[in-house]
Amino acid sequence: MPAVDQPTRVVILGGGIGAISTAFWLTSTPELRQRYTVRVYNHGWRLGGKAASGRNHEHGERIQEHGLHMLMGWYEVAFKTIRACYAEWQKEPDNPFKTWEDAFTPLRQITLEQQIPNDPSGQWQTWNIPFPKTSGSPGEAGGGFIDDVVHKILSWLLEHLWNDLHLPDAIEPVGGELLGKAHAAAVHAAALSADERTSVYQDILRILTDFQKWFQEFAEPFLTLFHSEGYEICTFTDFALALMIGFIRDVLPDWERGLEQLNKIEFRDWLASAGASPKYIGFAPVRVLYDLAFAYKNGDSSTIDNGRIAAGAGLWTLLRMALTYKDAPLWRMSAGMGDTIFTPMYQVLRSRGVEINLFHRVTNLQLSGDAPAIESISMYQQVDLVNGSYEPFRKVQNLPCWPAEPKWDQIVGGEGIANQAWDLESMWCTYRPAGKPDVVLTRGKDFDVVVLAIPPASLRDIGAELIDPRRCPSIAAMHANMTWVPTLASQLWLKPNLIGLGWAHGPTVLSTYADPFRSWGEMSHLLAMEAWPAPAPLSCEYFCGTITPPPHIPPYGDRNFLKEQTDRVQQRFEQWLQANSATVWPNTAASGGKGFNPSLVVSDFYRVNLDPSEMYVQTFPDSVQFRLSPGNSGVTNLFLAGDWTKGTVDGGCAEGAFESGKMAAEAICKQPLDLPLP
Repeated sequence: MPAVDQPTRVVILGGGIGAISTAFWLTSTPELRQRYTVRVYNHGWRLGGKAASGRNHEHGERIQEHGLHMLMGWYEVAFKTIRACYAEWQKEPDNPFKTWEDAFTPLRQITLEQQIPNDPSGQWQTWNIPFPKTSGSPGEAGGGFIDDVVHKILSWLLEHLWNDLHLPDAIEPVGGELLGKAHAAAVHAAALSADERTSVYQDILRILTDFQKWFQEFAEPFLTLFHSEGYEICTFTDFALALMIGFIRDVLPDWERGLEQLNKIEFRDWLASAGASPKYIGFAPVRVLYDLAFAYKNGDSSTIDNGRIAAGAGLWTLLRMALTYKDAPLWRMSAGMGDTIFTPMYQVLRSRGVEINLFHRVTNLQLSGDAPAIESISMYQQVDLVNGSYEPFRKVQNLPCWPAEPKWDQIVGGEGIANQAWDLESMWCTYRPAGKPDVVLTRGKDFDVVVLAIPPASLRDIGAELIDPRRCPSIAAMHANMTWVPTLASQLWLKPNLIGLGWAHGPTVLSTYADPFRSWGEMSHLLAMEAWPAPAPLSCEYFCGTITPPPHIPPYGDRNFLKEQTDRVQQRFEQWLQANSATVWPNTAASGGKGFNPSLVVSDFYRVNLDPSEMYVQTFPDSVQFRLSPGNSGVTNLFLAGDWTKGTVDGGCAEGAFESGKMAAEAICKQPLDLPLP
């Protein structure tokens, strides 16, 4: 450890959200900046990890993302961090993002697609779900919501599905009376103390169970006669009833222990145990959770039978999404994710004195011979810089942005490296300057504390000792019991605007659609932050999903591998468009009213995320207990940061990564950290 009068030296490995959140919170006050020196090491030319984005100068400064990224209105730590960063960010006068509100746009509609059973046409039905504007703004602390769950779900059922529903006289009185009685009891329970509430909820449970039985025996067969609208009512009602019954039965008596027990079983199995009908357990309201979390075994999303989500984590996320969002459920970024998050973070961290070292690839973490501690870190510098430093940004629409590839003119021999098609962010890129020795950082000389913000799939390459159960049993168990999945993404810039495409429902994010590009985000608002020559595209659309890994993965050094896999994604997407675009964009059909007219495309971009550090970490049943909290790695000087750690979220999302970074910083400095919300 350092001398008493010397700051603690912290090295952060990785450049994604977990890494930058740790650096941000660990240097968030002048006092902390006196106590700690922080250095970040990341491969490639930009920050962001699997959330990085870049601008393509050759194609209208288009934004190229790793996938479809949005923030959610319940992301408390994420927005608190971002808002604090924007308040501190010393922007140039012409910067279009004066405040965080300029950089994030609320979205209040979600769309689900569903095929109706026994429909010979096989047509997809579009279910648009509007969400009301709520009080507050994202980042503000949320109050407790557990006691409002049943009340809010019942209120939604009554207001949006059952208020104007007219059933035959022989059916209606029973169901209407039961539902009204349950709602009145839930309103009453919300006003009682915890002790008084228990017996009331047992009454509600009995009423809901009776209503579920009545609904499935009498109302559901009648409603399904009304095709899409009837199935929509049945699907949401069946799901909501099972959710409430399971929640009261398994979670309400002991919230934390209840969720912990549920994490051992699969989400749909839990719903079935609460009476959910087998008819609807794989329908859109349930399946959207699996699409959102890329929760498919081996990346095969062709059937819900491959879906895997720990029930406790899935329930917690679903309730937060639906019941606790501030203002809007979704927030789209007004430029690339790199531009709106990692540009201000980079500039704020640099202004605080944080050293950010790009173009450094970690190769090994070596443990000490006695009590487990990180003794040394081996890495190599990927390129030589012309002036010994690197200016990473290029201005687009007066906003400093990360380019889609390195600024080769700042790199020694950069043009030659570019011509050889080396991707400095990929593990399949083994390029390094000839004769340049490894960089080796040692404990006590170069660092005291290490933050590992590189996802666990990379540990086979950089941390063999860490996943040795004889040396680090906790990390080894985490690594052995977690799963991760490759993802694919495509982006289209099109000649018609959204209405011209034939979509009349306004901006939305759509999911539960045709495999494998199961989710679509309408992102035309980004065109204003790009720089297209005339005639410019009038719409911009993103798609994403999972992909099964290729049967053969070549050794690192095969720089053609990722291009081949990206070409595979493009071919699949072109086939997908021909088969599926007409449902959401009826005006894009080719001659004869079928397929897709490729002449409408101005530009397109494809990506496959196969690198270990870029795959999505899943939350399968019986895995959550193996996650490690950021301050509990089992290695004395090693802290963890990323959405793969143990926290309140326990799932792959920006909130989980931001929270993990904050928790890592708090574990290092041994104190809670907070900043006033601007």
